Amino acid sequence: MQGLAQTGAWGCFDEFNRITVEVLSVIAVQVKSIQDAIKETKKVFDFMGEEIPLTPTVGIFITMNPGYAGRAELPENLKALFRPCAMVVPDLGLICEIMLVAEGFLEARTLSRKFITLYTLCKELLSKQVRRLIFDLRCCCYRRCCCCCVARATLLLLLLIFLLLLVVLFFFFSPAVAAVLLF
Repeated sequence: MQGLAQTGAWGCFDEFNRITVEVLSVIAVQVKSIQDAIKETKKVFDFMGEEIPLTPTVGIFITMNPGYAGRAELPENLKALFRPCAMVVPDLGLICEIMLVAEGFLEARTLSRKFITLYTLCKELLSKQVRRLIFDLRCCCYRRCCCCCVARATLLLLLLIFLLLLVVLFFFFSPAVAAVLLF
């Protein structure tokens, strides 16, 4: 927290409610001192007994997945420091399509539908042993990236083979004969 306050950076703490209650109470004190210093427009403030400079652009965000085993309820003093924001399930088809367009695929919409259908079916129909291989957007992104790398490598390999063929043809034949054989 000290580094965020000094640099003015934003920090997002994922699955915040998995942290133990003891640690959460310390974090509550730290966040409160930063927020108070911003409200009072201080340039330097007391952070856990140490005077540090404050850059007021600091942002502290948390994510939580309530309802899962091992998740704690946030203390009331910590809840009061954050504004709740509801989230919805993202449109994976649109996200996948945009990622494919960014990679240069011409049939991105059709391909994204096929990707999402494939991953949805895998997630729903495969056994629990296989399902532990996560069939979500992160997995989809990784595989898409791998496919793009393979496609690029294949194109590069084909180009190298073509150039090698050109060199061989020009080496063994005259340029005129090589041009006739190629085209």
